[in-house]
Amino acid sequence: MAGEQAWVTAGVEVAAGREKTWVALAGADGRLAVVDLQPPLAGTIVTPQLVAMWERLGLEWFALDPSSPSSTLVAPLTQESMPVKLATAADVATAHGGFIDMLNCGRLRVRGDQALDEAVRAAEARRLAGGEAVQRYAGTDMAPLLAAELAVWALGDPETAEGIEAGAWVL
Repeated sequence: MAGEQAWVTAGVEVAAGREKTWVALAGADGRLAVVDLQPPLAGTIVTPQLVAMWERLGLEWFALDPSSPSSTLVAPLTQESMPVKLATAADVATAHGGFIDMLNCGRLRVRGDQALDEAVRAAEARRLAGGEAVQRYAGTDMAPLLAAELAVWALGDPETAEGIEAGAWVL
């Protein structure tokens, strides 16, 4: 990459134990989606840090699953007029499938905190909305992986960056 990476979206996921909040940034580098898992934010009262991130990076979206521990961030971010993209159950399944598809075809570059590597190694699938998603409540903190999947979902195809649409995936 020449120059500094431009970040477009951020996936946000509160850890199941609520002790930290994970943020994954996503941007495009030609045909590649680039994800950078940030160091975790302490606790769950993180709206000021997220607003500061939005201001500093010029993000288009914060992607969240309102049916997850992150549900408590929706109202505070909305009250701060942050651009929030909420994932339905079908969107979470689409995010998971799209993330795997991007990895499998070599169109995804992932970097950042080693917690993402740990989550990927321990990930287990669960049935969701006619597809599959990551089992959130496994022994390992899955929030880093979920944040990364949501960031890529909100980014969409890096060539158009318009969001991943539902489709069919074979796993």
